[in-house]
Amino acid sequence: MARSEKRERILEAAFHLFMTKGLSDTKMIDIAVEAGVGKGTIYEYFSSKDELFEILFERKVISLYKGLEDVLRTQTTAKGKLTAYLSFDTGLAEKLDISREVIYNLLLESAPGRNCSTPARKCIRQLMDYRFATLYGIVSEGVKNGEFACMDPLMATTALMGAMAFYTSFNLNLFEESSLVDYKEYQEYRESTGGKWKMDEFFNLILRGLCKSDELGKSSESDECA
Repeated sequence: MARSEKRERILEAAFHLFMTKGLSDTKMIDIAVEAGVGKGTIYEYFSSKDELFEILFERKVISLYKGLEDVLRTQTTAKGKLTAYLSFDTGLAEKLDISREVIYNLLLESAPGRNCSTPARKCIRQLMDYRFATLYGIVSEGVKNGEFACMDPLMATTALMGAMAFYTSFNLNLFEESSLVDYKEYQEYRESTGGKWKMDEFFNLILRGLCKSDELGKSSESDECA
């Protein structure tokens, strides 16, 4: 087997295990068994599990977000950019087929205030920063040009990030064991909508809020920024 082929087999084995078991629960010996190589062979190509994670994070996740920039460039309005961003970001976890345990771990790893000492945690936090900065730019643009209501872009971005996180969490069944949610009713709703919430409804809530249209039609001096 060629060295390049063996290297790719190790990377793919590591990616599969990271996505199903999580980084902390995956051992180098697990990767070796999955790849069909000896444990010592892995160290001929990679110095550590963290190096494997960094390479895979760049290849499998960051590369996908580079596509987001191309998508946003096709939009001429802040509303169009926001819709494109929401569609891209909320669908990414499903594309990667990440297990619920991994999602939990990623949320813990990237939590504000956590020490970013490990390479893996730094990767995750850098992505979180990128996502936040991109969304903040879109919201700021919309507020500035009058497409969105006058509001603090930082507060709005924070609220949107939280809404997207929970929307994705529900679609990935992360609340299946929660006593706060009637999951039987929710599952029936998922089945009636093709396996997930209708994304249009989520986008409509983000863009229009909870108020009825007649209430939204009422303007006030506070609707426009000075």
